[in-house]
Amino acid sequence: YIFILGIIILSLCACSKEGLTQYDAAKNYLYIPNDKYMDTTFVTFKHHPGIDDYDVFFEVRLIGIQLIEDKSYSIEVVKDKTTAKVEDYTLDTEQIFHAGVLKDQLKITLHNTAHLLNETVRVTLRLTPNENFGVADYLGESESRAQSLTASVAFDNQISKPSWWNSNIEMNYLGEWTPIKYEKFIESCGGEVLDLSEYETRKLYIDSMLIDAGWTEGKDWLNEVELSGMPNKSGVGYADYVLYDDMHRPLAVIEAKRTCKGIEKGRQQAKLYADLLEKKYKRRPVIFLTNGFTTHIIDGQYPERECAVIYSKRDLEKWFNLQSMRTSLRHITVDREIAGRYYQEAAIKAVCSSFDEKNRRKALLVMATGSGKTRTVIALCDVLLKAGWIKNILFLADRNSLVTQAKRSFVNILPNLSCTNLVEEKDNYNAHAVFSTYQTMMNCIDSINDAQGKLFTCGHFDLLICDEAHRSIYNKYRDIFNYFDAPLVGLTATPKDEIDKNTYEIFELENGVPTYGYDLAQAVKDGYLVDYLSVESKLKFMEQGIVYDELSEEDKEAYEDTFRYQHGDLPASIESSALNTWIFNEDTIKKVLNILMRDGIKIDYGQKIGKTIIFAKNHEHAEKILEVFHKEYPHLPDYAKVIDNYMTVSYTHLTLPTT
Repeated sequence: YIFILGIIILSLCACSKEGLTQYDAAKNYLYIPNDKYMDTTFVTFKHHPGIDDYDVFFEVRLIGIQLIEDKSYSIEVVKDKTTAKVEDYTLDTEQIFHAGVLKDQLKITLHNTAHLLNETVRVTLRLTPNENFGVADYLGESESRAQSLTASVAFDNQISKPSWWNSNIEMNYLGEWTPIKYEKFIESCGGEVLDLSEYETRKLYIDSMLIDAGWTEGKDWLNEVELSGMPNKSGVGYADYVLYDDMHRPLAVIEAKRTCKGIEKGRQQAKLYADLLEKKYKRRPVIFLTNGFTTHIIDGQYPERECAVIYSKRDLEKWFNLQSMRTSLRHITVDREIAGRYYQEAAIKAVCSSFDEKNRRKALLVMATGSGKTRTVIALCDVLLKAGWIKNILFLADRNSLVTQAKRSFVNILPNLSCTNLVEEKDNYNAHAVFSTYQTMMNCIDSINDAQGKLFTCGHFDLLICDEAHRSIYNKYRDIFNYFDAPLVGLTATPKDEIDKNTYEIFELENGVPTYGYDLAQAVKDGYLVDYLSVESKLKFMEQGIVYDELSEEDKEAYEDTFRYQHGDLPASIESSALNTWIFNEDTIKKVLNILMRDGIKIDYGQKIGKTIIFAKNHEHAEKILEVFHKEYPHLPDYAKVIDNYMTVSYTHLTLPTT
C-alpha cells in the first residue's frame, strides 16, 4: 500500500497546476460521447423524399448528480469548422437537460436548400459553460468512444452510396449498389434506413428489437449501465444495454454501434463489460453485438456467430439453466431399445462428438432409406435430453406425411416427451417437441403468442432436425434456418457422393464427408436391407415424344385439343421431356401398370402384389394413375390410393397391401 501511495504522490507532484483540469465536485458537467472512428454524422435529403426539414439529435451526458429540475445548457456554432449557411439550419443555442436522467439530447434542424444539390456542407456544434453546467474538457476515451465538447453533421441532397450498404447488405439483402436501385429503395422504404448515429440506431432499431422480444425498459432492460473497473483514464464505462432476470442478475450485455459501423468495433468493449459483470455477479452474461442490421451472439460455448435478433428473457434463462445441467457427451449410453443397430449408435456418437468435443453446431447424417433414420434421431434426442443439452426440439419436413409419421414415432418411443404437430394441432404450441412443415412454421413465427409475448423466438429451440436435408430445401426456406439459433441435424437418404457440394457447405462440412454415413451397399452387405432390381421397359412416346403426322385420326383430334397454342398454331411434335408437363398419356400409364402387376414382387403365395410406391409427377398425375388403375383392375377397388399434401395424410404414392 505504501508503495502504491508513493507513486500517486510522485505523479501528482510531477504535474504543474496549469497542467491539470480542475473539476468542482459540487458542480455538474456535460460532454458529448463521440465515436472516435467517425466524429461526423452524415445526412442526405435523398434519404427523405418530400422532406425539407430534418431533425438531427446528438447525445449529451451528465457528470455529477442527477438534476431535480430541468435546466438549460448552452450550445454554439464553431465558425471555423462550419461551411453551412445560416439558412441551411436552425439551432436553439439554449437547450434543456431534463431532470432525473444522466443523458439527454441536443437538436439541430437541417433545411433542404437549393445549393445542397451540388454541395456538401457541415455544421460543428460545441458545448459552452453557463450558470448551470460546466463542460468536461477531456475525460479520456474508451476503446471505441471519445468524450468531447463538439459534434458535427455534414449534409447535402445528393445521391451517393451510403456506408451502411456494405458487403453484408449486398450479399444477403439488396445486391450491388447502383444509383437507380438506391433511389427505388429509398422510395420504397420511405427513407427509414439511414446513416444513423449510435443513439438513433438504438432508438429506431435496437429498442424495437428488444420490445419485440418481450423486454421491458426500466424493468429487465436498463440503458447506460455504469460499470467501474474499466481500463481507461476515468476507470468507468457505460454498457449500452444490460438485460436482467427477475432476481436482477445480468443475463446479457448489448454493445450497440451506429448503422454504418461494423459491429466488430464493439467486441472488445463488450467483453470488458462482461468481465466486470461476471466478477460482480459470479455469472458471465451472454454478449450481443448489433448495429440494427446485423446481430452477433457470444454465448461462451460456441464461437461468435450471427443471429437473427436478440434473445428473449425466457430464452436466455433457459440457456443458463441448460448450461448448469449439461453433462459431457463423450461417454454416452444409447438406448438400444430405440436404436439397437451398430451403425445407428455410431451415428449418434458421431453427432455427439461433433457437438461436444469438436464444438460444432451442425451435423449431417446420410443413411439409406429403410435403415432407421427416424429411430436414430429419436435416440439422439433421448441422449441430448438426458444430458441436459436440449429442452425444445423442432422437427421440420417439407411434406405433411413426413411430419405426421415423425411425430407418431416420437410419441410411441418417447411417451414422456410432449409433442405437437403444428399442421394438425392448432391449440397445442407449448410442447417440447414441435413437428411442422417449413411452410407452417414460417406462418407461425410471427403469429403465435402466449402470455409472455412471441412464443417461437429465435432462441426458443435447442435443436433443429431437418428431414431430407438438401440444398433446394435450404435455399427455399433459408429464413427459418437463419432465424432459429440452434444446433442443426440434417437427415438424408441421398448417397453421400450424389449430395450437392453446397449442401455440405450449408452444414460446414468437407465435400463428400458427412458427419456420419451408412449407404445402401453396406446395409445390403449387413443384411438389414435388400438390394433393388431394375426392370426396364421402353415406351415409344416416353422415348421419342409425339409426332403429329404419325398419329391416328382419333389421336390427332386429342393432340389438337391438348397442344394448340393460344394464337391457334399447332406444334409439329412434342418432345418426350415435355410430355408429362403437358399431358399424362393413358396408354403409357396402362403399360407401366401392366408391367408392375405382371413383374412386381408377389406375396401370399403369389396372389397379391407387395407394398409398392409409384412416384407421380404431381397431384394431377397421381390422380390420373389411380383413374387408369381402376379402369384396368376394377376387381381391386381398394387396392390403390393417392396420398399427397392435398389430403390430411400425405406423400404421393400408390399403395398396395402391405406385407
